[in-house]
Amino acid sequence: MKILFTQFTPPFTQVHSSLVGNKSAPEAKYLEYSDWYSNLRRLSAEKKSDTVKLVSLSETGEQFTISHDGYESLFFPVENSEEKSKEGRCGFYAPGLVDWVRRFDPNVIHMVGTGHRMADELLKEGFGPRSCLWERCGLEPHKFDWPEYDLCRFLVLPTATGIEVASKFLPREKLINFPLGANSTLFTPARGAEKRFDIMTVGGTPRKQLHVVREIVRRNNLSWLHVGSITKGWPFSKREDFLFFNSMKSKLGLARVKKAKSYNYTCGFFDNTLMPGLYNSARLLVHASLVEGAPRCVQEALASEVPVVVLKETVPYVEKEFGVACETHEEFESAVMGILGDEVQRVKMGRAGREWLVEKHSPKRLYEAVNAVNEKIAAEK
Repeated sequence: MKILFTQFTPPFTQVHSSLVGNKSAPEAKYLEYSDWYSNLRRLSAEKKSDTVKLVSLSETGEQFTISHDGYESLFFPVENSEEKSKEGRCGFYAPGLVDWVRRFDPNVIHMVGTGHRMADELLKEGFGPRSCLWERCGLEPHKFDWPEYDLCRFLVLPTATGIEVASKFLPREKLINFPLGANSTLFTPARGAEKRFDIMTVGGTPRKQLHVVREIVRRNNLSWLHVGSITKGWPFSKREDFLFFNSMKSKLGLARVKKAKSYNYTCGFFDNTLMPGLYNSARLLVHASLVEGAPRCVQEALASEVPVVVLKETVPYVEKEFGVACETHEEFESAVMGILGDEVQRVKMGRAGREWLVEKHSPKRLYEAVNAVNEKIAAEK
């Protein structure tokens, strides 16, 4: 069987990503990151009867290939690398990619992420019946007007709740849900490690709702680690902000971490190799985001035996044994302080979270579920 994976949110767009960590985010560095998707590709490539490839995009001007984890990754040059995303649609276009896919003639294509022009191009070329389109973020009503939802063979959604919503617009038999696939080998608890922060948050966009967390931290004098962006305002003084953002290092994009002088708060961009240790430095992960279906940070925190507080609409699968799924942001403060106020219970919740994750959402379970769908699609061709 020939299996093709796609990554149309290319490494060169992840300049300030905590997932990649480097200013330039080179393609090889991206492939080295051991997340749920890279583990799925690696496990798929271990099946000797299958040929696995990944296609992605580059701004280098020429096509090139990198071999890693038993499969080849091909990077195609885009002709419009300066184009910005609009209304959730990414218009990057690589002229040679569709022709290459046609020659490779895969039995199954997994397109992870929606709203990409190149995915649209492949589906319109007739690859729809052999394609799984993965929607990792929460469903929004306008997305059901996108043509790729109709053209793909299966629409993969992160939660059972998402399937209930989507079934009002699309045939139920088209919708599937896979295990989360968190990497519980890389993200493990470091029992005995110093918990330098009460709270950890991850993410760099407004939808992460960091202001909700900031107010909880301020009112309760909590220590805080934020990964994925550099913030301004409290607990930084106006002078600290001025000096940081007007420094030459900041203007050149080289200032990666910012620490408050008079408060235990650190924020910034961290290399991916540091992430397991960062989770282990926190007592609790707080994820106040409004729009996400499978936030990777929640799974990675649980794998590290760190309990979580989330918005139920965003992360509906969090159970009371290892976290709190709040109905509204107004419930966050009592949930956070309740967990932090009982260390014995916090540790117990952390261990329960890892047990749940390893049992139900390991990379192996994700691979087995995906492989079953691959065989079904290949048999239909």
